[in-house]
Amino acid sequence: MKKDLVRFGVVPSKRLIYNVPDEILNHEFANHFIRGIIDGDGWVYSERSSIGLCGTQMVTQKIFDFLKSRLNLKTGDVGMSKRGLGQFSFRRLDDLKIIINY
Repeated sequence: MKKDLVRFGVVPSKRLIYNVPDEILNHEFANHFIRGIIDGDGWVYSERSSIGLCGTQMVTQKIFDFLKSRLNLKTGDVGMSKRGLGQFSFRRLDDLKIIINY
């Protein structure tokens, strides 16, 4: 398992250097990978109706684009956090339901 994680770029302090390999997003279990990344470096807030992720700009942009196109989401914001990391969030209730079901 450790070799597989390293093969996909999952290393210590990955938050600052990681990029998502295309083969992961093209895999049938991409949804589980995205759920894991959001669980580790993102958030799901019910009281603020928001799902998002913070990490390298490459990762956040790639996953944001993937979710928007794969799930046909209507809204979403992507940019930089106050700490200089990439960040995206979705707040539209219909989009949140689609992401959660995915």
